Amino acid sequence: MLAEGAVLDDSMFAPEAVEAAGRQLYDEIVAAWNADDHRRLAAVLGHELFVEWDRRLAELRRRRHRNLVERRGMLHVEYIGLVNRSGDVADRVVVHVRARMRDAIYDDRGRIVFRDA
Repeated sequence: MLAEGAVLDDSMFAPEAVEAAGRQLYDEIVAAWNADDHRRLAAVLGHELFVEWDRRLAELRRRRHRNLVERRGMLHVEYIGLVNRSGDVADRVVVHVRARMRDAIYDDRGRIVFRDA
């Protein structure tokens, strides 16, 4: 496993810890998206992804719409890789997260908005 050597240096690289952190980050991102919380999204997303998502949220606000997402079923977190450098600031873990989602856009009256055919 990728983490075996790194776990000796830092227990945060243990697969269980990485999976738990991945689940927590996923939940934070979904909650921030649903709340249209720009500050939280900026803190947890990479810059390029944040810029794109912020643009999408601004367009939804302009149209007076909300995009709400909700996980359906299991959340799968797969440990892909890691970078373990001296000092914790440069450490990186890569995970693949897979989830089935319910994704709907609502207007200002709470009705689902359907895309034009």
